[in-house]
Amino acid sequence: MLINKDGSVKSELLSLVRMQGIAVLEGVEPAELNKTFQQEWVRAKDGVLRAQLGGRFPTDEELALLRDLGVTAIHINPCLQYDGTLLLGATMKAIARRMKFTADEYTFLQREPPTIYFLGSERLVDDDLEGIKAVPAILEETGFTLYANYRVEADCGIWPANESEVFKWLKRWGSYHNGWWLGRSCGVVSAPLFPKPDGGMRNPNTAETVRCWLGYRPKPGYYLVVSSQPFCENQKMAVERAVKEAGKEGYTFDVCGPEAPLLPLSRWLDNLAKQLWEEVQFLPK
Repeated sequence: MLINKDGSVKSELLSLVRMQGIAVLEGVEPAELNKTFQQEWVRAKDGVLRAQLGGRFPTDEELALLRDLGVTAIHINPCLQYDGTLLLGATMKAIARRMKFTADEYTFLQREPPTIYFLGSERLVDDDLEGIKAVPAILEETGFTLYANYRVEADCGIWPANESEVFKWLKRWGSYHNGWWLGRSCGVVSAPLFPKPDGGMRNPNTAETVRCWLGYRPKPGYYLVVSSQPFCENQKMAVERAVKEAGKEGYTFDVCGPEAPLLPLSRWLDNLAKQLWEEVQFLPK
């Protein structure tokens, strides 16, 4: 969390802000800092994917502050029983990382997972990030493995067209843990694109995808959200907000996810801005 229980902003975040040349007072209100972030740090606009944000990587000093703000892996709590697992969508690399983490966690716990939902969308795949040529690098970085003949469909011109199809493709060809995903029953949510005020279409966000999931009328209960760091807390809050705004009751959420890989600083700052926005929404009005 970026806001302390007393309503103040974490000192590590303020230090990171000042390193970026932004002057903030020690007692700055979270809502005021949120306005600054929305102007300075939110970069993923006009259909640009978070994974496309580039630039320099964090310095050692910046990375130390980011670690203090929580970027380590969050494991599944073995003492809790869940009614379902929500595996959040992203680019193919992030999905593969989250699917591997999910298989690792349940295999280690020697437990069968509750109903798994793939929360995807009709976001079109990015050929550079998610095309057949990108797959070897994705597998090397994430540790996810595919059956050797995974290219057979690509050679015939068949390839996932959108995010939801990426989920299904990785599930079908995934050989990880002796094909842990193969044959496993999973619900697939495919949120539609949304019109932009100035024309064209935009990709749905986490909250909009969750509202689509609620349209399938999942039973109320305790659900595990699978994301990946540094996005876990941010996306958990987005899920909770979406359920609250939909007027649904009886749903509780926990979150887990693998440790963050090395990312450009712009992606860290973009995520921190989004997380602070989510936390501000839960402050007393």
